Amino acid sequence: MTTKDMAIQTINRLPDNADWAQIEERIHFVAGLRKGLYELDRGEGISHNVVKAAI
Repeated sequence: MTTKDMAIQTINRLPDNADWAQIEERIHFVAGLRKGLYELDRGEGISHNVVKAAI
């Protein structure tokens, strides 16, 4: 699935009365999620234990 396809699918899942701000928020959320997953796939993530220790 292309990035454009994912964006269209994301928008289509929003309610018909979604405004520009809601669309932008959802697109940013999905883009951030995809970026995070890509980083994890490349081994660039931070382990849960490291994050817990930092809190």
